[in-house]
Amino acid sequence: MSSGFDSRLINSAIHQIEIQHKEVKENFGLAVISTMIPYALHGEDPVVPLYINDYVRQLQKELDKGVPVFQDLIRRHLWDN
Repeated sequence: MSSGFDSRLINSAIHQIEIQHKEVKENFGLAVISTMIPYALHGEDPVVPLYINDYVRQLQKELDKGVPVFQDLIRRHLWDN
């Protein structure tokens, strides 16, 4: 973890997530609604999952700046928890 993650692996994962959320399938509408349900059930804004482009763009900006995004998350939620 001290040396960080391979940027090619991170970029590959980001692209897979983008494709998965943007690919129009036969049950596209149901898939969109099913991602909204947990947010609605817990009192959050149910359209949050539809902002995937904004989240990916922000993540990519931080990664381009060299911010250790995933390392910080692992440290906070796994190592220091």
